Amino acid sequence: AMATLVALVDDPERWQRASDIIERFELGAVDAATPMPGLQPFLTMTARVPRAIVTLLSAAPIDAVCERFGIGIDVRVTRSPEVRPKPSPEPVLAACAALDLEPSNTAMVGDSSWDEAAAAAAGVWFIGVGAEGRFDPDTVVVPDLVAAGVLLGF
Repeated sequence: AMATLVALVDDPERWQRASDIIERFELGAVDAATPMPGLQPFLTMTARVPRAIVTLLSAAPIDAVCERFGIGIDVRVTRSPEVRPKPSPEPVLAACAALDLEPSNTAMVGDSSWDEAAAAAAGVWFIGVGAEGRFDPDTVVVPDLVAAGVLLGF
């Protein structure tokens, strides 16, 4: 579904129709969502630094997930027709700009190859969470968010 949205980015009317359909499913999945391993300790570890969520989800479901899991963030960049989605660097750069951070002084923690590609294109250091085979062989990959926090020096 996300690949379809990426493909429709230059067709706003069809993009919006597809996004609206996908959002209904995203909202329906909020109650079944599970946090990434180590989420709560990671949030505690990083509480004093600016944080953003850059996601392919639309605003309503990500807001619901953040509320459900107590995820406090300073900025969220969600799916919208104004910002080309990951793997484009645009949402990562938008988050950096909103936080007034230089991309070269920023780290992104993500769980997908699209996260990795967006971070690389934006000039942001990337830490992969999850299975190593999902990322470029040179990418630093950790098993959970706690390990990412330790790697970041928290």
